[in-house]
Amino acid sequence: MATNNQITKVLNSLGQFPECPSCGVRMRFGDQECPRCGDDMYDDLWAWAEALIDDITAQDA
Repeated sequence: MATNNQITKVLNSLGQFPECPSCGVRMRFGDQECPRCGDDMYDDLWAWAEALIDDITAQDA
């Protein structure tokens, strides 16, 4: 079960959700490509999620 600290960390990280490196538009949840220019954002989203999980799990260690 998630702790209060983990939930807070996830909620705080939502503001750091990546934007498109090509045109700067903010991504919406569920998008894997930029809604403006069509660039593939999967790798950027993967990196954001991986960093968030690393940060959350580091607090538990």
